[in-house]
Amino acid sequence: MQLYQLSVPKDDAWAVMNEFGDIGMSQFIDLNKEESPYNLAYTPQVKACEESERKLAFLLEQCKKHFIQVSPPENIQGFLHQLGKIKDNKRKAINLLLEEIQGDIATQEKFIQQQNMRLKESETTL
Repeated sequence: MQLYQLSVPKDDAWAVMNEFGDIGMSQFIDLNKEESPYNLAYTPQVKACEESERKLAFLLEQCKKHFIQVSPPENIQGFLHQLGKIKDNKRKAINLLLEEIQGDIATQEKFIQQQNMRLKESETTL
């Protein structure tokens, strides 16, 4: 194993990290061990991903509750293929796609919450 230190321009960081992820032969060392997690550069993105994950779990729970079939991709290639389709449909760069997907998730969550409220009102009326 060899250790290299890379300096990547901020604009290219997303593409470089994706390439390293695709290779699958790299290991990252945290150079900010002493830094508080709240002060790190990507903390807001991580929190946004966690919030999206919470919203997706809610949506899946509602689908199960109302007997709506959900079929996830069978494997990672299927997922990447579907992600590529979404990227092409949205006409967004891959690094901007996450924000777009998070917006779609938030819209769907609001819609489901409104539908749940209408169902409860209908049940109350009946």
